[in-house]
Amino acid sequence: MITYKHTQFVPFIMNSSKYFILIVLISFLSSCNTEDIQQNEETKTDSALIELSQEQMDLAEAELDQIKKEEFPEIVNSNGIFSVPPDGKASVSAYFEGYVKDVNILEGQKVVKGQVLFTIENPEYIKIQQNFLETKAQIKNLESAYKRQQILYKENISSEKNYLMAETDYLTAEAKYQSLYQQLKMMHINPDNLKAQKIQTVINVISPISGFITDMNINKGVFISPSDVAISIVNTNHLHLELSVYEKKLHNICKGQEVRFSLLDQKEKEYKAKIIIVGKRIDPEKRTINVHAHLENDSILDLFTVGMYIDAKIY
Repeated sequence: MITYKHTQFVPFIMNSSKYFILIVLISFLSSCNTEDIQQNEETKTDSALIELSQEQMDLAEAELDQIKKEEFPEIVNSNGIFSVPPDGKASVSAYFEGYVKDVNILEGQKVVKGQVLFTIENPEYIKIQQNFLETKAQIKNLESAYKRQQILYKENISSEKNYLMAETDYLTAEAKYQSLYQQLKMMHINPDNLKAQKIQTVINVISPISGFITDMNINKGVFISPSDVAISIVNTNHLHLELSVYEKKLHNICKGQEVRFSLLDQKEKEYKAKIIIVGKRIDPEKRTINVHAHLENDSILDLFTVGMYIDAKIY
């Protein structure tokens, strides 16, 4: 039998126990720390989530969708005014001078093409109508004389001189008749219905287009000449945006692009338009070019008027 001394074996066991306890303690603490870290990470992850109920989704009008690529357009800021094409504006003048007798419209009033705007009066109108009726009466005799001389000349019965004189008288009267005929039409007097009993001193000034009266430079009794602009009319049916875009941004602008604009005093409300024309001339001083756009919804035309200032964004 082999025997060991008790004094050597006992310290070995005691030292081994100490090491075992230490290892177990370290393993326990390590596992606790790992669990704490995982719990903290889960807590952090959970705190970053936002949960919405179906009621909240409906209230916010939110929808779920798949992640996908989207293009974000470049925005070109611009400004401009509302305008109309040249055939949508009219400056009304009287073809003949005279005194304004009656004014039948007010500024801002809507008028239609052919409507009487005002009347003017002048004794000179009587002379034009008188000359027309006299020439009309003479021309029949002069035409008959001319045709008779033409026949006689061909048959060598009348001289060439008589034939040429008859021709000159007739052609002169015909030219005068046609001239007076057109003048009466410009005075809005029907030449075909004019008779001596219907000679008038007053003529009508007619609206050349339908639209709204924007300017009035006349009143009853004032004298106007053919060069005076009496009334201005604008047809807003073809109202469009006239924008100014800087030269350096021109390469981004093309026909068909969307425009969103707002009025100067209503920045929070936006309207939509679409580019229809990109100008070809650059302003030498401002270094800008004109861009024209039409409203997408013509039903809101009545909200705007010519000359109204706008801020716009071109997408």
